[in-house]
Amino acid sequence: MSNDGDIWSQLVAEAREADRDDREAGTDVDQGRLLLARLLAFRRYNRARLDRLRRGLDSETRAVFDLLPLLVHQPVNGAPGGDDPHRGGYGIVNFEANQHMQHALERFFPQAPWRPGALLGRPVIHSLLAMGSMGTLAQTSRSDLDLWVIFDEGIMGTDQHERLQERLGQVERWADERGLEVHFFPLTAGQVRRADFGSVGPESAGSALRQMLKEEFYRTHLLLQGRVPLWWLAEAGANREDCLRVGEQLLREANLNGDDFIDLGNPEPVVPGEYLGACLWQIVKSLRRPFKSLLKLTLLERTLRWPESTLLCEELKARVQEGADDDSLAADPYFIMVDTVVGDFERGGLPDTADLLKTCFYLQLLAGRAPAGAEILRRQLLSRLAESWGWSAAEQARLDGYLRWPLAEVVAVGRRIESYMDTILDGLRQQLGSSQADALDPRDMRLLERKIRTSRSMHHRQVPLLPVAYYPGNLEQAQLRVRESETGWWIAVGNSEGPVAGPLESIDLTAMCAVVNGWFGPATAVSVEGGQVTSAGLRRRMERMARLFSGARPELVPIDHFAAEACPQAVLLEVRAEGRPQSDVPGTTRLSEQWDLLDYGRQHLCLLDEVLVWTLTTWGTVVHRRYRGSAGLPRLLLELLQQLHGNGYLHLEAVPGDGTAESLAMSKRLQVTLEAAGNGLLAADGQETALLTTIADYNWMLLRRDEEFRLVGPLDARATSDLLAEGGRRLVVDPGSVRWSVLRWALERHRVGCEEVFLFRDEEIAAVVCGAEGQILLLEGMPEAASRLIEQVGGREALKACYLRTDTGRFSECGLPVARMEKADLIAEVVEPERIRLWVTGMERPARSLDQAATWLLSLWRPGAERSPRLRLRHPVGCSWDMSLAERLRLHAQLLERIEKRCRQALPGGRRKSPGRGINNGRGDPM
Repeated sequence: MSNDGDIWSQLVAEAREADRDDREAGTDVDQGRLLLARLLAFRRYNRARLDRLRRGLDSETRAVFDLLPLLVHQPVNGAPGGDDPHRGGYGIVNFEANQHMQHALERFFPQAPWRPGALLGRPVIHSLLAMGSMGTLAQTSRSDLDLWVIFDEGIMGTDQHERLQERLGQVERWADERGLEVHFFPLTAGQVRRADFGSVGPESAGSALRQMLKEEFYRTHLLLQGRVPLWWLAEAGANREDCLRVGEQLLREANLNGDDFIDLGNPEPVVPGEYLGACLWQIVKSLRRPFKSLLKLTLLERTLRWPESTLLCEELKARVQEGADDDSLAADPYFIMVDTVVGDFERGGLPDTADLLKTCFYLQLLAGRAPAGAEILRRQLLSRLAESWGWSAAEQARLDGYLRWPLAEVVAVGRRIESYMDTILDGLRQQLGSSQADALDPRDMRLLERKIRTSRSMHHRQVPLLPVAYYPGNLEQAQLRVRESETGWWIAVGNSEGPVAGPLESIDLTAMCAVVNGWFGPATAVSVEGGQVTSAGLRRRMERMARLFSGARPELVPIDHFAAEACPQAVLLEVRAEGRPQSDVPGTTRLSEQWDLLDYGRQHLCLLDEVLVWTLTTWGTVVHRRYRGSAGLPRLLLELLQQLHGNGYLHLEAVPGDGTAESLAMSKRLQVTLEAAGNGLLAADGQETALLTTIADYNWMLLRRDEEFRLVGPLDARATSDLLAEGGRRLVVDPGSVRWSVLRWALERHRVGCEEVFLFRDEEIAAVVCGAEGQILLLEGMPEAASRLIEQVGGREALKACYLRTDTGRFSECGLPVARMEKADLIAEVVEPERIRLWVTGMERPARSLDQAATWLLSLWRPGAERSPRLRLRHPVGCSWDMSLAERLRLHAQLLERIEKRCRQALPGGRRKSPGRGINNGRGDPM
C-alpha cells in the first residue's frame, strides 16, 4: 500500500481495482469486496463533506458543532441535559470520540473530565445524522443545522423518550446562544421507512412533505455518529428488494458487521397526493428563505413534468460510487440538483424558469458569508458556475452587488419568485382537483394556507406586505417620499427611484405600510407631496406606529401559532375630533373641561370625527378599521371588549390622530372609557355587568354575562331608567361621562346588598335610590321633594340609610330632615304585584276602575284648576308581601302616569292645566 494520500483514498482505490480485475477476468463479482468498496466510498465522501462543513463555520460555532455528538451521547457535568445521567435516553451506537470533541469540551466545560464512552446502560440511539445545506456548496453563515436522531423505540420507554426530547431542547438552546442554530428531530427507523414525519411545526414539515423530504434526506445527509444507512451499500437505482438482499448478504460477510448499518427504507418518487402539501410547505419556507425554497419547488415541477426522471439522490449515489467525490462540484448535493434541473428545463423549452433557478441559486450562495478560507473557495466555485452558464462579467457583477440593490429591484425579484410559486400552486389545484391533498393532514393544510394567506396580505383590511422580509441587508431607507395621485397614495425611496408600493387608499395606510415593511427607521427622512398632512406631522405619526408595529410580519411567527384564531396583541387608536363649537364670545371657540366631549354642551354634540384602529395580531398581521363619529363609537367599544376578553395582557393605547387640541383631549377621553370598560366588565365574576355611557344625548349600555357581550342602545331617558330599575346586574359608570357623574359618585359609596338613598343639592338629579339587588332609580328636582316622594311610597324606613351630599362634597348620614308629606288625593293599596286597590279621598269604597277614580278626582276640583294628583302607596294590614323601595317608586310612577292619562281623557275637550314643574321619577318628562 502506498504511503501517499490518506488511508481512505487508498482503501477505496484498492477495492475499485479488485472489482475491476474481477470483471475483466470474467469471473463472478466478489459481493463482499463490492459492498466494502461502496462503504469506503461513502465514508470518504462523508468525511469530505464534514470537513467542508467545519471550514464553513467560525471558531465558536465550529467548536459547538464538534461537541454536539458528545452532548447527545453521554451526560456531561455542567452541560445542557447532563444533570441526571440515571434517567436514560443516552448512548449512540458505535460512538467514536475524537480530538475535536475533546478540545471543544475543554473550551466550554473545562471542569468536566474527558471520559469518552462514559455511558450507563445500552445505547438507545442508532444514528445521529445531519441533513440540509450544511456541508454543501449552499452552506452560508445563515444556514441552520437539522439533526435527525434515530432512536430505538424497542428499548426506549416513555419516560426516556420524554427525557431525550427535553435534553435535546436544552442542547438546542445552548447551541443557539453560541451562534449555531440547531434543530433536533427525534425519529424512529420505522418512521423514516414510512416517511411519517409527524405534524407541521416551526421546523417540521409534518405530513406536507413525505417522499420529497425523504429524498432530500438521502441526497443531503451526513453521518455524524452511529450506524450507516443501509441504502449506501446498494447500487444506484436499487429498489426495496435489492436493499433487502444487500442486508441478507451482510449476514454472510466476515469483513462487514451487519450491526453497523441501519435500514431506513428506500427513497420513492413523490406521489400526486403529496404534490399540494409539498408546494404549500415550500411557499411557507420561502417567506424567509425564498431562494432555497424555489430550488426545491423546481424539483416538484420537474416531477410534475417528467415523472419518470431519476431521483437526484440516486444520481448522487451513482457519482459517489463511481469516484466523482474527488470533484468538489460533481458530488455536491445542491450542485447536482441545480445542474440537473436547469438542464431539464432548458432541454424542455423552459428557459425563463431555468434562468430564475440559476439566479436564485447564485443569490442563495451570496446570502451569507463564510470564514476567509471557505469564502475564497466559494467565490471560485461561483465564478465557475457563472462561466458554465455563459454569464457575462457584467451580469455576474450585478448579482454580486445584491446587498446594494435599490429597494425597487429587491421587490421586483421577490414578486418574480412569488409569481412563479403561485403559478405552480394554481396549476396543481387545477390538475389534482378534489384529490389534491390526499396525503396532507387537514390540520397541516389549515396551518399552511393560513400562513400563506397572511403573508401575502390576502386578509380583509390587512396592511399590505411586500416580498422583502428575506432580504439579508438592512431595509431601512434614508428617505421616503409619500405622494398623492389621482389613483391613490404611493411610496418611493430616494430622490430618483420610482414607487415601490401603491396605489394605497389613504395616507394612513401608506404610512403604516412603510413601517410594517421595515422601510422607516429613526434616521429616515419623510416628505409628503399632496394632501393636508405636513412632512413633520406624518413622521411623528410613523414614529409612534413604529413603536408597536415595526417589522411585524407573519413569516416570523411559528407556524403552530396559526392553529388558533388570530387574537389581538396590541391596539393603537388614532383619534380625530371635530373643531370646537363657537363660544358665547363671537370669533372665539371653547373646549370646556366641564363638558363631556361625547355629549358636548347644551346641544349634546359628539365631537368625535373618527377613530382609526390598528391591531397587531398573534399571526403577525396588522389590520386596520375605521369607525366614524357617534354611530361608529358604540360598535368600536363592543368589538374592543370582545377582543380584550380572554386574551390576557393586551397593549391598548389611544392617541391623537392629528395635532389639534380637540383630538388630544378626545384621545384621553376614550382612553378613560376603555380603561373603565376593561377594568369593570372584564373583571366580572359571573354576575351580569353593564357599562353606562352617553354619546350625543343618547345613552348606551355594554352588557356582559359570562362569555357574551351585548350592546344596548341608543336609549332615551325612559328606556335608560327602565334598564337601571331592573336590577340584577353590577353597574359601571363611564368616568368620562359628565351626565352620570352623580350616579357614579353614589355607586362608589353604595354598600352592596343594602337599600340606600343618596340625596343631592344643586344637581339635576335630586336622589339616587340603590336597591339591595342592584336596582337603581334616579329622581329629579329638590332633595326635599325627593324625600317626600319616598315617604309617599312607603319608603320611610329607607331614609334611615339616607345620605346627603353637601356643598363641600361630603356626605352626612340622615342629614336632611324629611319634608312634611302633603295630604294624598289617592291611596294605592298594594295587595300583591298584580292586585292594587285605588282609594280616592272622600270615597267610602275603592274605585272599580281607573276611569271611575279619574271621575271622582275631577269632581273634587274646580273646572280649569286641575293639577297633578298626589298619590300615596300603602299595604293592607296583615299583608306579608313586601316591595323594595326601588320597586315602589317605579310602581308609583307607573300608576301616576296612568291616572293622569285617564284624567286628561275624562276632561271636556281633553283640556288640562299645566301642573308646572314636578318630580321626574327617572322618566325624563315632568309630571
